[in-house]
Amino acid sequence: MKLAEQLITLRKKEGWTQAEAAKIISIQQSYLSKLENGHFVPSDDVIEKLSNAYNIKSEKLRHAPKKRFISNFNSILLPLLGIFLLTSGANALLFSSTFYTYKTEPVLPADKDELYFDYHLTDTYMGEKLIADKSGTKYHFTLIASRDIDRKENKIQIIFGIAFILISIGLNFNRLIAQFKRHIASNNENSL
Repeated sequence: MKLAEQLITLRKKEGWTQAEAAKIISIQQSYLSKLENGHFVPSDDVIEKLSNAYNIKSEKLRHAPKKRFISNFNSILLPLLGIFLLTSGANALLFSSTFYTYKTEPVLPADKDELYFDYHLTDTYMGEKLIADKSGTKYHFTLIASRDIDRKENKIQIIFGIAFILISIGLNFNRLIAQFKRHIASNNENSL
């Protein structure tokens, strides 16, 4: 059960109006209304006041571990995932963007019909010169060119990386604003 629903249930169980409950808890009615509507998360001081007024343990009103995981995901894991995707996309760590062209010649003379290829294109660097067996025939591989290409997979990684970073900034900004509002509301309560 969410905190807002829990507060409404506890107040109704006591048979109090919002005004009566606010007076007993020693907070403003408008603040209690915002708590019950889920617009604010109470500070530890307010949780203590609520638990005393409703005669329950304060742990029952505190955030569930699931919300802490979501908060940690938003503030730690999401930006790290964004940074990883942005870095790996920009540096082509997961999807190679360099292709190598090798000229191939058979080691031993062979029939032209038996030869399968004259050039070999790969994204794996095999060295300047190499002898390897392909299709039952030994070939000399000689590097003749390499070129960098733009792969759409890397661009997609960059886009998702930027999106994750911006989303985490937005979510954390909202959390910081909510904490600031709670702090101001708590100060207002204390001044009354």
